[in-house]
Amino acid sequence: FHARIGDSLRCIVGGAPRKLRIVGIHADFSDQFGTVSIPLKTLQRWLATDAVTSVVFTLKTGSDPVSFADKIQKDHPALMVYTNASLRSEVLRLFRQTFAVTHALELIGLAVAIGGLVLTVSTLLGERRHEWATLEVMGTPPSVLTRSAAWETGVLSLFSSLLGSCCGLALGRSEEHTS
Repeated sequence: FHARIGDSLRCIVGGAPRKLRIVGIHADFSDQFGTVSIPLKTLQRWLATDAVTSVVFTLKTGSDPVSFADKIQKDHPALMVYTNASLRSEVLRLFRQTFAVTHALELIGLAVAIGGLVLTVSTLLGERRHEWATLEVMGTPPSVLTRSAAWETGVLSLFSSLLGSCCGLALGRSEEHTS
């Protein structure tokens, strides 16, 4: 965002354009778009309501955040209360879960690709069995035919892998730019 302390930020709040002065910047990687914190009294005046959607507490050094969160949760059971540590562990759990699904899909894709390659090679070799039988009758040694089949399979596999890798890289690049 290239914002600095003292800069102005223009935004729409409560249906009206507002101008905010940046008084502090905090690095928080939980939101890719960033967060603007507005004093509660100002926000209530702009929105003409005193409803609150979230509250952040900053505890004094040495305070126990877990016991504080437990007390808030006990006093207000309808609220969702998180400490930084519990929120971080929940986010990391969700990331691990998401990536586990991604890795499973990668393995399924790899199995499908290998299966497709095996079927393609078997079909190609099966279609050439009459040609190979003719070559064998003409005196071509079986080792030459085996080597020929191995080379064809290797070249086809290499070409397929290169083409698949190029397509995968291109798709990855296009996904990077659209996200």
